[in-house]
Amino acid sequence: VPLTSSVLGLAPEGRFLLVSRVLPPNLLANALAVESAYREYQERALGREGLKRMYLGTLALSLFLAVFAAVLLAVILGDQIVRPLLMLAEGVSQVASGDLTPKLAMQGNDELGGLTRAFASMTEQLADARHAVQQSMSQVDAARANLQTILDNLTAGVIVLGTQGEIRSSNPGAARILKVPLSDYEGQPLATLDGLQTFGTAVQSQFADFLAQRNEQGLDHWQKSFELGADGAATLHGPFDRTLTLVARGAELPGNERLLVFDDISDIVSAQRAQAWGEVARRLAHEIKNPLTPIQLSAERLEMKLNGKLLAPEQAILTKSVKTIVDQVDAMKRLVNDFRDYARLPAAELKPVDLNALVTDVLQ
Repeated sequence: VPLTSSVLGLAPEGRFLLVSRVLPPNLLANALAVESAYREYQERALGREGLKRMYLGTLALSLFLAVFAAVLLAVILGDQIVRPLLMLAEGVSQVASGDLTPKLAMQGNDELGGLTRAFASMTEQLADARHAVQQSMSQVDAARANLQTILDNLTAGVIVLGTQGEIRSSNPGAARILKVPLSDYEGQPLATLDGLQTFGTAVQSQFADFLAQRNEQGLDHWQKSFELGADGAATLHGPFDRTLTLVARGAELPGNERLLVFDDISDIVSAQRAQAWGEVARRLAHEIKNPLTPIQLSAERLEMKLNGKLLAPEQAILTKSVKTIVDQVDAMKRLVNDFRDYARLPAAELKPVDLNALVTDVLQ
């Protein structure tokens, strides 16, 4: 207990009164235990901050190591996952650009490895298919070139028509026969070309009749002859110099197109007509020449029988008349021979003959 002092001095001094009392042992033990516990608490309170920092450092290091391990694992797994996908993306890009060379494939047993192998197999199959298509196209082009060469060198005319008779394509033979550059009029109906209206209309009518009767009669083509230029018709590039006799044949192509093939048989018809006229000339010459010899012989015989029996004036008339008859008969024979030469037969082949049979045939 603090006390006040009445003693004079320069400086006040504090004074205390100490009163002591003997405590019980159990109370003293408890006090000491409390003091020890408090002291321990103070020590632990002082060490808590260090322990806290140590725990925070340990946790931070553990978290960093965990994040680093996760990132490393993600990189490893991502590389394993992304690499096949990148390979597939590159392969798809190459295929899209037309590159069908063999592609790389993963050898793993996972789904992505199987996918890359399937893609590589598909690319190889596409390459084989494209090679087969290219070979087929090459063969088709070669066949088309051969067909075009054949068509270009055909003497017959070939025209492909549409359903309305419009010209789709033609060969040079058709232009040569019809005297019209048909390649300049592709897409136009044949019946609208100058000089070919009748021919085009007749061809279109033949196709209509053919298509109507095809199923009933089992026809696969039609054939008919036409004459061009007989009525004085002219093409765009001039009149026909002679009548053209065409034999045309038509059939239906796939795609509703129509094939028209025709040929100029004017020379054949002319040859047949010339042969017919030659036969007529030969027969006519034979029939005319037969009575000429009896006429000449009869005139000469009359002159011989009457020679010296007539007066001079009548004798002169007789001689002159007989000479006229003989000269005219000779002229007629020459004319008949020339007419016969028009239809002269080939040289005869000499061979043995039964005269009795020949005479019997002549008498009959």
